[in-house]
Amino acid sequence: MALRKAPLALVPSTADADIHLVRTSIRRQPRTPWDSFFTRVLAGSLLVSLPVVAVLGFLTFQEGVQTSTDAATARGQATAEAAAIRIGAWLGERKAELRHIAEDSSSRTGHPAITALVARPIGADPAFEAIEIVSVTGKVLAATAGF
Repeated sequence: MALRKAPLALVPSTADADIHLVRTSIRRQPRTPWDSFFTRVLAGSLLVSLPVVAVLGFLTFQEGVQTSTDAATARGQATAEAAAIRIGAWLGERKAELRHIAEDSSSRTGHPAITALVARPIGADPAFEAIEIVSVTGKVLAATAGF
């Protein structure tokens, strides 16, 4: 750091009325650690960059929230679609079973073997609690044991 030259002061001479220029000393205030070029540049750059970082952080957070919300929505829709497909397949299998029982029993009306068609072994598919075969008039022709 370069030294500053002391300012010149006007001092009247006592002998003649001449004015002489005399250098006076400068009293400097003690330096604080905060009074440096580095500290001022650092403070200025922080004043500029911290608000920018805060705004970018907020925008990044909002984008992350939106992305996770979209992902959860897509996952829920995929789960619902998969469940709908599985339910549709299960219902199709049950309809096929009922169609098979109806076709077999239509040719055997009045035979005691119809009850054997309707009866299911224990441990078979528990989709139906009971199955009845009913005539056109509403008379029960055959029913499972549980009904």
